[in-house]
Order: sequence, then C-alpha cells, then structure tokens
Amino acid sequence: MKNIVPYLVVFLLSSGAAAVLIAVLLLLQPELLPVAATVPADSLSVAAGTKDAKGPAKTAEIDSALAPGDLQSDTLQTELQLAGGTADSTTLALISQRTESAALAETVRTTMDSSLKVITAADSVQAEQRKSMAKVLEAMDPESAARILNDFPDGDVKQIILTIKRRQAAKILAALDPNRAARIMR
Repeated sequence: MKNIVPYLVVFLLSSGAAAVLIAVLLLLQPELLPVAATVPADSLSVAAGTKDAKGPAKTAEIDSALAPGDLQSDTLQTELQLAGGTADSTTLALISQRTESAALAETVRTTMDSSLKVITAADSVQAEQRKSMAKVLEAMDPESAARILNDFPDGDVKQIILTIKRRQAAKILAALDPNRAARIMR
C-alpha cells in the first residue's frame, strides 16, 4: 500500500492540473466548446412523420441523379441507406463531397505509389552504378583512386569505400588527405 500512495498522489495532482488547464483554455477560447448541431427543416419534417409537397419530387430527383451501375451512384445509395433514407440537400451535398474526397484520395494514393516506384527504381540504378564504380576503383592503384575520389563528395566516397574490399579501401584512405580521410571515416 505504501508503494501505491506516491503514484496516487501524482495521478490526482496531474488530473487536477489537466482539469484546470482545460478550464482555463475554455475560458480564454470559448469557440473550442462543441456547438450543438442544428437540424435542417427538411429533416425535422421527415423525422416528425409529416411529408411536404416536395417529398416525392426530391426522391424522384435523387433517383434520376443516381445512374445504376455507377460507382458514385452506388456509394450515394449506400450513404442514403445509412442516413435512414432521408435525403435533404445538405445530406446530398455531404455525400457528394465524401465521394469526391474518396476519389481524390485514391488519385493521390495512386500518384504516390507510382512516385515511390520511380524513386525506388532510381535508387537501385544508383546503387548499381556505385557498385560498378567501386569495382573499377578497387582494381586501380590506391594513389590513382584517391586522386579520382578527391572530386567526389564525402558521402559518396564513404559509400564507395564501404563497398570496396578492406585492404584496398585502407590503401585508398591512406592516399587521401588525412583530414578528409578522418571526415569520411566518421
């Protein structure tokens, strides 16, 4: 029981501090409070069981907008069923926006996937080029390889050195400027 007391005290203090912080934030910015949603007049009449003169016309309008077999139409019909079959202009607009958002999200996802494939292919090509360059430099005498590597950035030299056999890499590093060799080895 003695081991639990400090944890309870910390829990109570942190809970109290969180409650005070929330109260202060809500006092300073009351727009953060949730506002009760207002129900459109059309929904109220449907919920009350009264039908206005536009009821059947709206249903016919919705049915004519929904072409059978269309993915968007199928989605809209599913959304309408989930909404309880009521279809006011707000509900239709929300369902339409959700469908458009889903289509845009799919387009973005497809574009990102294709971009990722292109980047992966480019990375593999660069890796192959580094391997072949490392083989060429490995076959050269260390002084000549060091002269060639003087023009390369340190990161590229490090990648090449890591792919070359250790003995040849050590000889090439020894032929480089000592300060640069130290930077590369970090």
